[in-house]
Amino acid sequence: MTESRREEDPPDASDPEAFGERPTVAGDMVARGSKVSLREAPSDAKRGRAEEAAARADAEREMLARKRRARRMTLALAVVVLGAVVGVGLVRQSSEIARGEREHDAMRAFDAALDEAALLHRRAAAGQDVRLWDDAEAAAKRADAAAASADVPPQARERAAAFHGAFAPELSNVRAAFAADRTAYGLSAPGDEDAAIRAVGEAIARLPRQASFRSHLASIHIRRGNWRAAQSEARKAVELDPEDALGWERLAVAALGNFDFVVARDAAQRQVHLQPQNARACVTLGSACAGLEDWDGARRANADALLRSPGLDSATTNARDFEEREKKLMPLVKDVLSGRRTASAADWFAVGEILRKDCGRFADAAHAFDKWMQLDPAGASDVTHGGRYNAACFASRAAAGEGRVFPPLDDAAKAELRQKARTWFADDVAEWRRRCEAAGIVPPDEMVKTLARSKEDGDLAPIRDEEFTSKWPEDERKACAALWAEVDALLVRAPK
Repeated sequence: MTESRREEDPPDASDPEAFGERPTVAGDMVARGSKVSLREAPSDAKRGRAEEAAARADAEREMLARKRRARRMTLALAVVVLGAVVGVGLVRQSSEIARGEREHDAMRAFDAALDEAALLHRRAAAGQDVRLWDDAEAAAKRADAAAASADVPPQARERAAAFHGAFAPELSNVRAAFAADRTAYGLSAPGDEDAAIRAVGEAIARLPRQASFRSHLASIHIRRGNWRAAQSEARKAVELDPEDALGWERLAVAALGNFDFVVARDAAQRQVHLQPQNARACVTLGSACAGLEDWDGARRANADALLRSPGLDSATTNARDFEEREKKLMPLVKDVLSGRRTASAADWFAVGEILRKDCGRFADAAHAFDKWMQLDPAGASDVTHGGRYNAACFASRAAAGEGRVFPPLDDAAKAELRQKARTWFADDVAEWRRRCEAAGIVPPDEMVKTLARSKEDGDLAPIRDEEFTSKWPEDERKACAALWAEVDALLVRAPK
């Protein structure tokens, strides 16, 4: 085989023959056996070390496993503890949130009720609707109920107490005022009118800005025929409450009675505006226009009254009255005053009555009555007739600047009218004295009625009441005081 190998092939390093070495089979086997035993049979020391290393590795693995288990247990315990802490915190937080929400809701309810009570209190104090006081009291009770909640802090109860400190006395005053006004309504009999006036006066003293009390007092004065006082109180009522139709009605009626036709017309128009379907307001408006001799306006207002209430008696009566005054009476007045007609005593008396009753022209009426008394002194002296008494009344009012006067009176003309009013009334008092003396110790009933009425008659107030007389010269005041002292002396004789 060696001879046949190609020379150019390199020798195989693993082949012994390639380098001329050819070991024997036995030697080769011995050599191989030695190499195998040295390579494949470890010594005891080496084996021990291996086992020790294996044991150490096992121990390390076990220790690592125990550490991992310990860490897992620690982590699990931490999670449990943390969960417990978080759970307690969440429960506490939830409780705090719920408590906060309850407190917030309770305070919101309390604030709303107290704010409503305060608002209604302000409106009630500033307005005219007594129901607002009831509403404010109800709201205050709701605030008290809200303040009683355990969820409301003590400061809320302090605020409620402070509100009641201001509200309760006012509410008590309001209740007392309206109780007095109700008492006055119960005193409707003629003999109780003074007591009714006192009761309403108490109500007004407690609540001076309550329009209904002023309006009520005006109605009492209207019933008594005290037109000036009625007009004054009704005027205050509508100033306090311009939307009170009843107040405007009473002002219109009082002004009509007071012959203040301009005020009566304006008040009636306001009432018609507030109560478009009120037929009585239209009747009053028609009467006021007629007093101003506005016949077209009077007819329109009366027609409106009949449109709203067909067949209304007062409107039907007014229609006839307006026609007579426009077509018959006012032409007579114009003819007599202008001198176009030679007037008799009866003519002058009729003109005086027309001027005082229908036109409110007090100065002209006083002039006409003066002419009548000059032409008919006997008639003037008949105190039961009342002509001279009426002349004194309307001269008195003209002297105070009241009524329709063309042109306005100066101070001298007013003083002259005051003198005439006192003289005419003094003549009546003297005649009553003469009749009283002729009758003996018992004065005539007619005298007592007339003189008692004169002490309250609003038409004589300008020559009786200090409100007017305090502005006069000293000699006039003394003369006036002496006149009314004579009236008192005659009334003392009246049986009790």
